[in-house]
Amino acid sequence: MEMSESDFRAFVSQHLAAMRAEMAANTEQTKETGEAMKGLIEVFQIMQGGIRFLGVLGKIAKFLTPFVALAGAVWALMHGKWPDRL
Repeated sequence: MEMSESDFRAFVSQHLAAMRAEMAANTEQTKETGEAMKGLIEVFQIMQGGIRFLGVLGKIAKFLTPFVALAGAVWALMHGKWPDRL
């Protein structure tokens, strides 16, 4: 069955209108997803800062551990905690 020119134009017009509506909906969803991703990126950046802080804290603790152990051993020896009396 052949379409008349006016039917064809109406069909194409309806089809283009439907595509525009779908595209507008898709654009809106893309914007919403972008906003959600901004929040997620912000959370990851905060977590990255926390991980860096814990890394620095670990390096400080690693450096101080022998000194704290030495101080504890000296304190124990000065307070009569000799190795044979543990």
